[in-house]
Amino acid sequence: MTGTRRPTPIAAPGDIRPPPRAVDSGRRPGSSSNASAIANSRPCALTTGSSGGSGAENDGNVRQDLSGGRRIVTGSAGRGPERVSALKVDVFPTVQAVRARELPGRVAIAIDVLRATTTAVTALANGSTGVMASRDPEEALTLAANLPSGSYVLGGERGSLRLPGFHLGNSPGEYAVDVVANRRVILATTNGTDAIRLAGHAQAAAAACLLNGRAVGAWAAMTGLDLTILCAGTQGEFSLDDVVCAGQVVDAFCEARGGGVDLSDLALCARELFVGARHRLLDILQGTRHGRRLIALGFGADLEYAAQADSSRLISVLVEGVLREVTGNQGQR
Repeated sequence: MTGTRRPTPIAAPGDIRPPPRAVDSGRRPGSSSNASAIANSRPCALTTGSSGGSGAENDGNVRQDLSGGRRIVTGSAGRGPERVSALKVDVFPTVQAVRARELPGRVAIAIDVLRATTTAVTALANGSTGVMASRDPEEALTLAANLPSGSYVLGGERGSLRLPGFHLGNSPGEYAVDVVANRRVILATTNGTDAIRLAGHAQAAAAACLLNGRAVGAWAAMTGLDLTILCAGTQGEFSLDDVVCAGQVVDAFCEARGGGVDLSDLALCARELFVGARHRLLDILQGTRHGRRLIALGFGADLEYAAQADSSRLISVLVEGVLREVTGNQGQR
């Protein structure tokens, strides 16, 4: 973001204009350019060396196995197999499935498609100076008390509904330019903010949703670190929307690396889910239990917005506890 604008008064929720449907590049899900980019992505390949270089293949034999298209390079005759060095990719279906001590030295991606990371990415795209993920509503109020009046907005939900006394709920359409530009967003949600906070224990961390999952996956590949994807889930249970998005990130990570990647079974499963679902993401979101609940509560438009895969190139990296829009390799610690 360039330039500084004077923050405008916070509008009542009913007066807030939704953000543009295409946050960044304007591509719609299922468009020919997007579909071809995904369809033409290369399979993950395991080769000698951390960067998946091709030189080792000239000195040995390549055999194909059933590990998601990966290749294992063997040595020349009489030398035995070469040692394979590859970046590991793990996907966890809920935040309860992973412990913070497992994250140092890795890059972690937090995902909550419905709706925290979709909302956070939208807020950053619309000019927010940063998104802080709070543990609970009480912590959010404490964080707000330490910031100048008018410099922040409080957003969050419990049971999918806006918290009493908060400016905004958890619908991305509420986080319009007029509301969040040049302001810090303090977000407290039931599932997503826990995933964001947990990701902060990694060496590098970011938040992804279907809007920017491919951009974040490519950024994660540039770190040269093993990847852990933290799906928020819904109240401790598996959420299909999060795992499909995890597959989007894995697919982009593999494409960016070009080789030297070792997928866990769940990472492989997530990637296959995304590839199979990429042309009907809205149907997938609408069919999930959480999606059906949001529709029943009147938030159907949130699902339509969240399903716009690859409509943003924004990289939302966690830096000192705050999600910020960054470029390149910023955000590594």
